[in-house]
Amino acid sequence: SSVSVPVGDGGVVLTEGTRVVWYGHPSAGEIAEFLAEEYLRPATGYPFPVVAGDDEAASGKNASSASSTSIVLSATEEGEPDREGFVREDYSIKSSGRAGTVELTAPTASGLSRAAQALRQLLPNGRRSSSSSSSSSPHHRVP
Repeated sequence: SSVSVPVGDGGVVLTEGTRVVWYGHPSAGEIAEFLAEEYLRPATGYPFPVVAGDDEAASGKNASSASSTSIVLSATEEGEPDREGFVREDYSIKSSGRAGTVELTAPTASGLSRAAQALRQLLPNGRRSSSSSSSSSPHHRVP
């Protein structure tokens, strides 16, 4: 398995307006929902709406709009075991402060799941923020 986590250009600041956008195989949508529900929302207290990027493209919207940052997930297939019984789990994580995106890409759902777990390790620890603590610390940075 290979892992790519370039440092990028200073990281991406996650705010209340940050969205999770997924592309490709439907399993990417399931992983996006899991990432938002189990990792992002509890760590930050932000809503992290999950949207299908293919739907946005059809309506003329862009995953990295100027008004918000996005966490973008993409997997092309579910992933079938090879002759030895292994499924590809390679993935790439790239962040760009300029573009306002964190991109998690993998050829398979297994790889994308690994990428989501790796992203979790970059998030602040702790429980869901209360509204008072959210206002005193309104941003979280992903390197």
